[in-house]
Amino acid sequence: MYGFIDGYDFGEMEAMKYYAPPASWSEQKKKDHAHNAIFGGEWYGAEKKDGYFTKLIKDEDGNIIGENTLDVLSGLHANTHIVIVNGFAEAYEQTMDEEYKTATANFWQMLMDSHAYANGSSSGPRPNRTTPTSQTAEHWGQPGQLSATLTGEIAESCVSHNTQKITSALFAWTADAKYADAYMNTFYNSVMALQSGATGRCTYHLPLGSPRRKHWLAEEDFRCCNGSSVEAFAALNSNIYFHRDNGLWVNAYVPSTVYWAEQGLTLKQSGEFPFDKKVVFEVVNASPTFNSQLSTLNFFIPSWARSVEVSVNGEPVKRPKTKGADYVSVQRDWQRGDRVEVEFAYDFHLKTMPDDENVLAIFYGPLLLAFDGGGEIVLKGTEEDILKGLVGEGDDCKVFYLNNAGRKFRLMPLMLIEAEEYSVYATINNIFFME
Repeated sequence: MYGFIDGYDFGEMEAMKYYAPPASWSEQKKKDHAHNAIFGGEWYGAEKKDGYFTKLIKDEDGNIIGENTLDVLSGLHANTHIVIVNGFAEAYEQTMDEEYKTATANFWQMLMDSHAYANGSSSGPRPNRTTPTSQTAEHWGQPGQLSATLTGEIAESCVSHNTQKITSALFAWTADAKYADAYMNTFYNSVMALQSGATGRCTYHLPLGSPRRKHWLAEEDFRCCNGSSVEAFAALNSNIYFHRDNGLWVNAYVPSTVYWAEQGLTLKQSGEFPFDKKVVFEVVNASPTFNSQLSTLNFFIPSWARSVEVSVNGEPVKRPKTKGADYVSVQRDWQRGDRVEVEFAYDFHLKTMPDDENVLAIFYGPLLLAFDGGGEIVLKGTEEDILKGLVGEGDDCKVFYLNNAGRKFRLMPLMLIEAEEYSVYATINNIFFME
């Protein structure tokens, strides 16, 4: 279906002839909210026909999922409903109806607050398990109850990819740094962890328990998550830069070159982030039409950054001290050859489960770390003890060690795990030794 949409977008009018029948069929299946949202929402974007969208995203009582702050996600099939919200986002962009915008924002907030794991992924066992799949996978559970959901089939790849679509839409509407923060976290610690760097194969789920393995799908498989992963990795150049009026936002530190047509500016970004903490920008071209006196480059500062140093042509840029995600904004008369350096200070930090502070995940800067090796990971002491026991090997942010209660654990970024058995969430237990 998406292929027909893409064909239409690129000028192939015949594509709608094949797309229209299933879209019309879907409209009749009023109880099938997932198909209605996918087909109706995309058809709406192509043909601007209200009849394919207005009645399709409400339940039998007329309620819109996510239109208020009451968490209604428990028990729902995750990817079935997340695409409904993608439909909300599309509807807002086509109609500017604030109801759709509010629904999208409230859904995202309840998802992140109460159903997302440390890497921004979600989905797992259903509270009332009525099918084999719902026993382990693909559903949202009770709000804030995550520590007992760590099966080997949580965090479906489709869900992470489609969550990113919602997150990027919300940022585009608001320029709120919290969305850039969430997007970066999920990008490096879920999306980039879903595909094998050695073979290109992808995984249906990204287990985060202890111990776990990534189960790479076979090359001849083509499940939903194969398609989502292919789409995700074909769009790695998306959502790096955003612009509005005379401002350019740099949300991702990915080697790239952007041509800002409205301002006649070409900006080249280089570096090996997140394994290198420094990123360099160079103004390759600034045309005479570039309205430089009113232009601002906004460099994203994630919430995990202990500190950041920004310089322009070697001169430090002062920035107010803030908590949480933010931007360093630089306004100047940009000239060809101007050089901006952004260097982050990383440190170790922990994220605990909302329902059990003794179940935790370890980060180094932007990177979610995984314990390398088999066996359940049980730690001793306090969170402070764990942080004090962590050290890195070298400067490339790829190998780490934790010394804890006489044991030495090896860790590495989850995105680099291939065939190894690993653990992400570990448990603090100061009373019993667990085997």
